[in-house]
Amino acid sequence: MTETLWPDVSDIATLSQLVNRIASQHGEDAIKVVVPNGKAAMRVTQSLREAGSSITATTIYRALEIVKADNDFTFLHTESNPMTAKFYLVDESLRSGNEMFARFISAIPDNGELLLIGDPVIQSESLVHGQLWPLLTPITFPAKRRFKK
Repeated sequence: MTETLWPDVSDIATLSQLVNRIASQHGEDAIKVVVPNGKAAMRVTQSLREAGSSITATTIYRALEIVKADNDFTFLHTESNPMTAKFYLVDESLRSGNEMFARFISAIPDNGELLLIGDPVIQSESLVHGQLWPLLTPITFPAKRRFKK
């Protein structure tokens, strides 16, 4: 089931409204806004600024914090070293690849809340292998259900 929070409002406006509501109750440090690429991060950050928020949107890679290791890389945040925010709002979530999104979800702390934002009708397909929404849409979620690992 797709839950419409604000009908006829763009997902970026919805995101801005959610960020402001959550920040008013929990503070901006409790929120992490995540998008699939740098261009989207700049656009979302600008919209958040226009809505009065100082939160900076980031990519999944930056949220997980890349750590160089020899000729390879790994992530600082994993299941054993989770991220620190309480609320994770993922805009353009349709464009996230399955493998990176699985890493992202595993790095959300046990008390973390995850909200996926996206429009399956007009949004572009995944940037990399996998498509998140086709995996989720056959499942019916009760409204306001908490996503768990």
